[in-house]
Amino acid sequence: MKVLAIDFGDVRMGMAISDESGTFAFPRGIYQSQGRKKDLDFFLELCLDEKIRRVILSAPYNMDGSTGERFDKTLSFKKDLEKRFRYSKRLEHEIDVILWDERLTTQEALTITRKSGFSIKKTKQTLDALSAQILLENYLDSVREEKKMDKEKDLFQVIEDKYDENMEVQEVELEDEDGNVATFIIDEWFEYEDRVYAVMIDEDDEAVLFRVEEDEEGEMSFINPDEEEFAEVAKYYEEN
Repeated sequence: MKVLAIDFGDVRMGMAISDESGTFAFPRGIYQSQGRKKDLDFFLELCLDEKIRRVILSAPYNMDGSTGERFDKTLSFKKDLEKRFRYSKRLEHEIDVILWDERLTTQEALTITRKSGFSIKKTKQTLDALSAQILLENYLDSVREEKKMDKEKDLFQVIEDKYDENMEVQEVELEDEDGNVATFIIDEWFEYEDRVYAVMIDEDDEAVLFRVEEDEEGEMSFINPDEEEFAEVAKYYEEN
């Protein structure tokens, strides 16, 4: 899904667009405001041409979280843009318009342009577009993090459904490459570096570490980590 970010301003607006996968954010230049109607028409055409499915609009919160006149202007533009999308007969799908916190994005963009050695004139020309790119990158990062957390929650839900925490003994039978089946007692589950691990007790009362993964069908598999991964995870487990 392609996303358009707009760093809203009264005079000019910076723009950035993501790729279809929502992985990268690319600056799209500056748009000089020509009045509300022409502005709305421009962004409608841009969304049609680029097949945009979501618009991220910079929300100018104050550092303490409060809002002011600039926020009210942005909110007014958001409502008008949503209305323009809604009543367009050329759009075949809905386009969400979302306000996204822009605090510190302009300062970050200014720092980047200064470090890059741009002239003052060049800085003014690129600052808004770069701010929009940073705004979009922050949004895409947030979406990826949310998806990652949802995936972890789903895996833990599978674990909870399959292995009741109220059971006195939680056992699992695992088969090795040679077809030998061994029974393990699940001692503990824990997370490390966005992965789920299980500490199990084998038939010789030895602790064994497995990485837990879930396939597309929701089936869990228990994988022996390699030496490097084992050393890193075991150290974390012992220290925590």
